[in-house]
Amino acid sequence: MLKDSHMTTANQLLKQQFPSIRGLQSTLLGQDISFQPMDTPCTQILHVGGLHWVTVEACHDSLVKVFYPTLSESVQTQTASIMQSQRSSITFVAETTQFQRGGADCGLFAIAYATDLCYGNNPAAYRYDQAKLRDNLLNCLKDGKLEPFPSQMMRARRPIRNENVGIYCTCRLPDNGEERMAMCSKCGEWFHETCQKIPKTVFKPNSQKWFCTSCVHVSTL
Repeated sequence: MLKDSHMTTANQLLKQQFPSIRGLQSTLLGQDISFQPMDTPCTQILHVGGLHWVTVEACHDSLVKVFYPTLSESVQTQTASIMQSQRSSITFVAETTQFQRGGADCGLFAIAYATDLCYGNNPAAYRYDQAKLRDNLLNCLKDGKLEPFPSQMMRARRPIRNENVGIYCTCRLPDNGEERMAMCSKCGEWFHETCQKIPKTVFKPNSQKWFCTSCVHVSTL
């Protein structure tokens, strides 16, 4: 089974081969949401827990294609941290990709998808030979160059589903449902408690108006 070190090596090779492709950062950066912000379009492999890996393509500042059948909170948060979109929401589209046999080759498919994206191909339009993916990766790593993985072209199917995710606060991340948020009484934007160091009194019933740092700054000019 692949580990973060394998994914990082694959990302580094793709970055060397395709220097104009944005993204391709170390998957380890997703653990504490410390990705370097990138302009779109960009391509990134994400570690979403356990031995699960997902490849995403941020097409522009409000659209992300996810080459995996689910749209988890981890995918949304990690991708939003890279994009730093100033839009009020991002649409995540779960592309229809082939069914993977077993649970050991998720990382192989993620690398195969990222490789095809770098070569200008749509992974949703290919059926990969799962039995040959591991040997192909080993040969590519030995040669120091990633080539498209064994596959056959097919008609791309419609996406499984899409989800419009709200983006908030100075961190430009979604609401994770865990951290408290408060709305600025002036601009109407919502902010996370820790991002703005919001006083706890703001969250009490019948609390007074609260203004974000940007609005406070404008009012003092």
